[in-house]
Amino acid sequence: MLVIASRIGMPSNAWMRRMLKSLSHWTTALATYDKSPLGIAEVKRIVHLRDRPTMGQRLRNRLGAIRYDVWNVPSFAQVHKEVNRMRRPLTMGHFLRDMLPFAENWLPEMGPLYVFCHGFDVTWDYVRGDGSGKPGHPGGYVSRVQSLPDYIKFVANSLECRNRLLNIGVDESRVRVKYPGVEIGAPPVRPANRRPVTILYVGRLVDCKGPDLTVEAFGRAIAMGLKARLIIAGDGPMKELVQRLVIKRGLSTRVGMLGAVSELRVKELLQQADVFTAHSQKGPITNQIEAFGVSFAEAMAAALPVVTGRSGGLTELIRDGQDGFLVTPGDVDEHAKRLFELGSHPELRVNMGMQGWNRIAENFTIERETAAARDILKLN
Repeated sequence: MLVIASRIGMPSNAWMRRMLKSLSHWTTALATYDKSPLGIAEVKRIVHLRDRPTMGQRLRNRLGAIRYDVWNVPSFAQVHKEVNRMRRPLTMGHFLRDMLPFAENWLPEMGPLYVFCHGFDVTWDYVRGDGSGKPGHPGGYVSRVQSLPDYIKFVANSLECRNRLLNIGVDESRVRVKYPGVEIGAPPVRPANRRPVTILYVGRLVDCKGPDLTVEAFGRAIAMGLKARLIIAGDGPMKELVQRLVIKRGLSTRVGMLGAVSELRVKELLQQADVFTAHSQKGPITNQIEAFGVSFAEAMAAALPVVTGRSGGLTELIRDGQDGFLVTPGDVDEHAKRLFELGSHPELRVNMGMQGWNRIAENFTIERETAAARDILKLN
């Protein structure tokens, strides 16, 4: 099997590295733009893709009949060479937007191609989160996806993600769902009456995760009498906004902002926390919606109750009132009340945390993900 994956070394893409490890027995080569992919020593061969064409390749692209995105000209040539070397391998590629230039030029004789979709890549009206207001996808993105030949197959990370493909006319026979899996061990034992309670946010500081509304809700819960602190682990375009809001609301001694952290550090933070939260919503800037929510699954695997917005694929993962609480997106008061409720009732935290742990153990383990991937890809 050949795997094509960009951004595989990013801290937020630990799930991708886990999946690659779980399928390493069948993986012959990884093609990636990352200069030094992390934690994937099991892969036998790594092909470092070039992300910029030479002047000669630019000229040939203009004169040639094959359609390329300019920045993927050398990449496709490298992948085509690897496919020929491997003699018609099964190929899986991550992120529809990154794979589109490959899929447009893929020929049946190159072997099966499965394109894995994860969220922003099927947010058809996606807008950049840098404040420019520019589209986040290349021109004609939807029509180009619609025009992909029938032998290109899709793997969605949730029903939410699958439905977005169906909504633009992709035939349902071409789309399979494979939920991400997470590591799970014995649920940790936390002091029942620990004070202050630690509330944890882990994720990119982007509008669909609502880090600003999370801080607002936390501040209101503190005003209600909650004895707690909020730890924010992550980086992103909303970092400065969140920092200013923390100061404006007088929460500097209550909120710790750690920036981007390693996968190991995330595990430590999950063990030390009491509640996991974010304010998931349709991003008012990017239009993005959480397609699944791996960080929430990881929190549930650590037996943490969760509080977040009732949005996207999170409704497939979190059972409201059992594993935690799903609040109305944009309703900061409801979010604050749920944080106060969990922070003030240790027994409720433990009960919901254990229900969440059981849900992950039964439905969202790495073993179940690997089995689903093997079934979809027809791996023996």
